[in-house]
Amino acid sequence: VAIALNKKLVNAPESTVTVMIPGRAMLIRIPWKRESSLRILNVYAPNNQNENAEFWKEVNGELTRRGETPDMILGDFNLVEQRRDRMPPKDDLREARDELERLMIGNSMNDVWRKMHPAEREYTYMQKATGSQSRLERLYLGKPALRQAQGNRMVEPCIPTDHKLVTCGITNYRTPY
Repeated sequence: VAIALNKKLVNAPESTVTVMIPGRAMLIRIPWKRESSLRILNVYAPNNQNENAEFWKEVNGELTRRGETPDMILGDFNLVEQRRDRMPPKDDLREARDELERLMIGNSMNDVWRKMHPAEREYTYMQKATGSQSRLERLYLGKPALRQAQGNRMVEPCIPTDHKLVTCGITNYRTPY
């Protein structure tokens, strides 16, 4: 996992990174307001559904152990919560979905795409062998950050990959950065 910061827009030198699960989950704290930080959890969940369920348990446990509550959770979730986020529609392992749901409810997270596009279908990954598509990359925000969000899109990146990027602008109207 990785996060790129635009030094012209954020205070990158004062940001801190915590590796929670090597290669799979990291938390970055970016100074946001004078007395607080924007906490972003970046994840790359395992593709295997049983490992995926265990991954969400581990992430939730790490957040609890560290006393952290992210403002944003984003990345490649390698599962979908709703059938309509796969074409053709199919359910992922119930245990994996339940563990992810526990994490999101426990941290008061909202799926930004579903909030801004409740009826639309769009996908971030297409499996070439079968033509099936899924919305694996997602962005979740807590309520304060959700109020400051705009322009949630899925775009083709400028580097070669088989996944689309999920983008969203978050603006802090109280500070110049």
